[in-house]
Amino acid sequence: MYKKISIFDFDNTLLFSPLPEFGRMKIKEEKNKNITDFEFWEDKDSLNDEIFDIKLNKNIFDDYIIEKNNKDTLLVLLTSRKDTLKKDIIYLLNKFNIKLDVYLFKKQGKQKSDRINELLNLYNNIEEIEIWDDRDIEIERYNIWKKTLESNNKKIKIKINKV
Repeated sequence: MYKKISIFDFDNTLLFSPLPEFGRMKIKEEKNKNITDFEFWEDKDSLNDEIFDIKLNKNIFDDYIIEKNNKDTLLVLLTSRKDTLKKDIIYLLNKFNIKLDVYLFKKQGKQKSDRINELLNLYNNIEEIEIWDDRDIEIERYNIWKKTLESNNKKIKIKINKV
């Protein structure tokens, strides 16, 4: 039975993936394809390791190993990428020997915190949640969510790591 949920973001948290500014130009160069910033995050080529040198974030990988070695911890990928890229994301994670228990992708109209709440409904003995994410807006949302959870008398220790 899990007591802790460890949640990792994908882009620029577990792996250093390209950002749209550079990535769109490189995709245009390599594939002769024009895409917008928004389309970039949904395009398979944004994760193409033949186009981009996608690297492991060693600092976060060290944290992942610590969490992986705790048998009471549920390991979760929580990304804003759509599940149409699930195969590509799992391929890249496997390339770096990262295997998680649960993979959560973007859902229409749902924030990351909504998806964590869905997990908490499935795993109701959770005592602790630890999150790793690189985006300031997500950190702000997590902090608001944390206060809401605390005000609802949820006795869950929450740690949010800004990458």
